[in-house]
Amino acid sequence: MSVILVELSLESPVILVRRAGRSGYSSLSGRIPGSSLRGSVISWAFRTGYIGDPGSERNEPKLIAHPAYPVGESTARPPTPYIIRCKGDENLIDLLGRDRVKELTGASSLDKMFSYFKDQQKHCYKMKEIAGSTKSVRSPVFVGRKIRAVGEEVDVMASVGINKLTRASERGMLYNYESILPGGRFSSILVDMTSERKYVEFLRKEGKILIGRGVSRGFGRVSVRIKWEKELDLLRKELESEVEKWILDKNGRRIAMYARSPATKIMGLGYSSPIPELDGGWVGVSGVEIARDEEGRRLAIGFRETFFSVAYPTGIPRPSLSCSAEGSVFIAESKQDLESVKKAVALGSLIGWDGLSCLGLNIIQPLGWWYDDPIYRY
Repeated sequence: MSVILVELSLESPVILVRRAGRSGYSSLSGRIPGSSLRGSVISWAFRTGYIGDPGSERNEPKLIAHPAYPVGESTARPPTPYIIRCKGDENLIDLLGRDRVKELTGASSLDKMFSYFKDQQKHCYKMKEIAGSTKSVRSPVFVGRKIRAVGEEVDVMASVGINKLTRASERGMLYNYESILPGGRFSSILVDMTSERKYVEFLRKEGKILIGRGVSRGFGRVSVRIKWEKELDLLRKELESEVEKWILDKNGRRIAMYARSPATKIMGLGYSSPIPELDGGWVGVSGVEIARDEEGRRLAIGFRETFFSVAYPTGIPRPSLSCSAEGSVFIAESKQDLESVKKAVALGSLIGWDGLSCLGLNIIQPLGWWYDDPIYRY
């Protein structure tokens, strides 16, 4: 199994679509979802003859795609809840900071996790005496000496489906069309689990894919460059030392994590929870879970969103999933030995916490990596 870091260069506008929620349009995050990227690679690998039946991916997934984030001086990340914007000068402020990640890891209650928001307006120097002088950030950010908002050039259009019989708008068919303009560059991790490395060979030889809507009209043309390729187990072992830096070994092992993609857990009977759960059968190690405080509340903070998808090849909508949005922060704990925890966290950072990673979900990584970014710096 191979892991590749790919850089996507947009040659024409890329149109991404998301169904609107009850309260209006769902927020657009300036990223290419892992599900969109994965579907594009599979469909064009099939059309060019590199794979046989693409329907086999439905029952035995062999490709995992992380969300693709913009590339600048570094690869952008989804903002954590601790990133705020001052309404006065529009500067971004990190209320947590790299040096306090280990302190957060030791949090025993939600109150402690929320304590970093205390007096947040004091960080906004132009309006520090004014309540409500800050606001949360939802778009990706670049992390360096100074946190900077991503400045991708995006056009947004709204469209509604029309019923041909009634000639009126169709309920539940209101869409956002996010058109990312040409010239943008994005970066993503792909995991090819085929023994013949079919998807890697497709991308290496063809070097182009089509993403999003309107590809027959010239939209969505993307060139792909593989920056590096590593064997999955070797890369996992390399990353274990990066995981160990952020593990707090006290009454078991704890580590602060963040969601690089939407995160969820399917509960059955059409229900889902925004609190993910590590599947021991998927990563080979069990016993790592999101911690609870004394009142039984999960140690997790962030925003919530709804994930929509459709079944292949029928196009029938699947049940929607309630997810923690990208950037959400969790405190994970385990009674397993240190080596097992390092393996589970490192492997889960690459292939996701369960099989839903094949839909671009549950890519969860150590919060310390939000600052150090060991995968994308290779």
